[in-house]
Amino acid sequence: MQLKTKRALLVNPPLWNAYAPHLAVPLLTACMRERGHRVSAYDLGIESVNWLLGADGLRAMAPRIQRDWAGDEEQRRTQERARLVLEPTIELIEEAKRVLRDEHALHDEARHAQARLVVRNAMWCVSAAFPGHEFDLVANDLYYSARSSQQVLDAVVDRERNVYRWAFEHCMPADLLDDPDLDLVGVSVSADTQLIAALTFVKILRERRPDIRVVLGGNYTTRMIDRWTERHPFFDMVDYFVHSEGEDALPMLFEADGPEALAKVPGLVWMDGDRLRKNPPRKVKIEQLPAPDYDDYPLDKYFAPGPILPVFASRSCAWECAFCAIPFASGKYRGRSAGTTVDQIEWLAKRHNTRYFMFVDEILTLRSLGTVADELIKRGTDINWYGETRFARGLDEDLAERLYASGCRRMNFGLESHVQRVLDLMKKDTEVGAIDTTVEAMLKAGVPVHLFVIHGFPGETEEEARHTVEFAENTIRRATDEFGVKHCTWGGSPFVLDAFSPVATDPEKFGVRVILPPESDDLALTYDYEVERGMDARESVLFGRDVQRPLEVSAQQWFRPGRAAALTGVEEYTFVRASNGAEAAQLLPNGGRDENPLAPGEPLVLAPHTEIRRLPWTGEAGELVRWGLYAAIGDRFVELHAPDTVDLDLLRTATPAEALAGLFEREGVVGVTVTGAELVALLVRFGFLAGEAAHSVHPASWPEALASAGTTVSESPVFVREPGVHEVEEETTIVLSSTVTGHALRLGRLGRLLWLACEDGLGLAGGHDPHGVWELGLTAETERILAKLEMYGFVHRRAHAADLEPAR
Repeated sequence: MQLKTKRALLVNPPLWNAYAPHLAVPLLTACMRERGHRVSAYDLGIESVNWLLGADGLRAMAPRIQRDWAGDEEQRRTQERARLVLEPTIELIEEAKRVLRDEHALHDEARHAQARLVVRNAMWCVSAAFPGHEFDLVANDLYYSARSSQQVLDAVVDRERNVYRWAFEHCMPADLLDDPDLDLVGVSVSADTQLIAALTFVKILRERRPDIRVVLGGNYTTRMIDRWTERHPFFDMVDYFVHSEGEDALPMLFEADGPEALAKVPGLVWMDGDRLRKNPPRKVKIEQLPAPDYDDYPLDKYFAPGPILPVFASRSCAWECAFCAIPFASGKYRGRSAGTTVDQIEWLAKRHNTRYFMFVDEILTLRSLGTVADELIKRGTDINWYGETRFARGLDEDLAERLYASGCRRMNFGLESHVQRVLDLMKKDTEVGAIDTTVEAMLKAGVPVHLFVIHGFPGETEEEARHTVEFAENTIRRATDEFGVKHCTWGGSPFVLDAFSPVATDPEKFGVRVILPPESDDLALTYDYEVERGMDARESVLFGRDVQRPLEVSAQQWFRPGRAAALTGVEEYTFVRASNGAEAAQLLPNGGRDENPLAPGEPLVLAPHTEIRRLPWTGEAGELVRWGLYAAIGDRFVELHAPDTVDLDLLRTATPAEALAGLFEREGVVGVTVTGAELVALLVRFGFLAGEAAHSVHPASWPEALASAGTTVSESPVFVREPGVHEVEEETTIVLSSTVTGHALRLGRLGRLLWLACEDGLGLAGGHDPHGVWELGLTAETERILAKLEMYGFVHRRAHAADLEPAR
């Protein structure tokens, strides 16, 4: 085939980032086109995730969700949860994604929170369709392990348990691989979460086009192949692998026409007959690299406003922290000039009509930060950007102000620890004093910060780890209370022993004993370990769960609305919120509305986007049937218990409220401890049942739907407790958890008093107050707590104190 007629296809597989494109393939595309080569780029990651989490994908998955898979009780409940949410999710998912892509929707937090929960429901459905798979947009825990070559090879042919094999065959364009001029396909694998998906795509490619050459590259590929000393089974599917950087290697590989030319391709790992050959890699001159080419990417399909385009001012890291392997895979640190960096930003901003950029540098040095900020200010470039840096003495108030003036609206910092002894163990070359002054400078300038924390670095004690958590949480409080900076965050994770980190290569120096993985885990790039002192691996994991776990109570419930609300802490959303002055993300306010919102005698029917299902297990007493009722608008759940003779599918047909109340009372239908008229009132209050007129609501009218399903609409003067609230008494606090909304709250002394008062009914100031709450004089704080209790479904309002039954 003539070089001028040949074409290459470059592919980014799932799962990397659903909110913005990854830099690698667009940058390689630009390098190929600069050399005059025909090349196309395809983001299989966002295309497949967008399809899976879309109406078409969910409809295609429905038979799998309805299938009774062999499994334990947890698997059965995962499937029942998905069956309950499936139809409402199909109805709402496309509008939910439109909301997530709309920067204006960030100013309507209730609508945005509702959209995030719909996406969470869609991910529940994918998980249920592929047993053993926990689908999300971060870790994506598959049935098969990427730590084992054999498991990867088993996965690529398994349509039953490998979601990607099934999805690619359903959603990839039929003509993607059909071009007879297609000669080379390159797949970028930057993380272990992409390996199985990448080789699944390659397997399908090989089945359809065995004539095409295939190459794998990327950061994860580099780490994976570095230890190979003989032919690996992956060579059955892949012709070449590239070690280290690919911007020079890929065009040379595309042009290569024989072993002599292949031997000159930098970093190429290939089979020369029966011999495994590893060409030495070559450092790329990053100053000369073109701007990444995003023209082939569907920039309107990512799950965030934007597009938010990755750019870079440098490559690798000049430091060698003990826990990190970045220098191994990325080589020596190199920087680019600010002029080149800003030239490319301005070109991309104009070409793709965006003002949002993320610097994907492993570390933005003080020099890069200062020169790029000054260049942006000098040119008056109207963009917003964020990136990652380290704590250093030179990041003072002057530089922080210049960063803000240049459009910086978020900065990620590798805090790791706020204890000098631990920082020294980590070889961080950072002083606690520099951390404190840098945080102060950034917050004074108005730049939100994110703090990365490592729990349990070898030698760290629990007391030291807890101090770091307290510093991080105090930083977030100070940012809001003292500086008015709303979008500061922190996140912690347990220490992970990377195979290429200094700790792994010299474990005795750090008081570590490495526990090598079993031979079957031949691709493992992380190790288990034991320590001489401090928290061990298990204690680090438990510590991390403890400090970041949401409030829980002892009550067991198989369906927990409000839990694990999807996408709440996504950095792209936080960045765009800060860029637009939007409020910080919140949980969905899904408390019940006031009582008696319907006209007397108005027929009731299941509200729009609400589903009811008979559950396949019996009630607690053994003779009652359990029914699940889920309202997608508002994300509320209630379980009803009824005799086997009562078919609660009758709720799909309009029935007068009085008749329903009589049926519930007469037949003993119970939900969250109440029956009869109280149960009907609860179902109406939380939006499970509605008048027939409510069915005119369209997903685009979510604000109105949310209002009709859960916002207070009158000034009814008496607050009373909702049924179905579980309580856990602590020494000085009480934790409440709602089975209907899934929310949990911890209340202090005043909150406990208010909760007690609401058992007998508590009016507004000057009204019904048998416990003398308002006499305490804490009016503003009392109103704030009551509003929160009402907002998240712990209390509701009744019209008159006379309506209250005597407390029992």
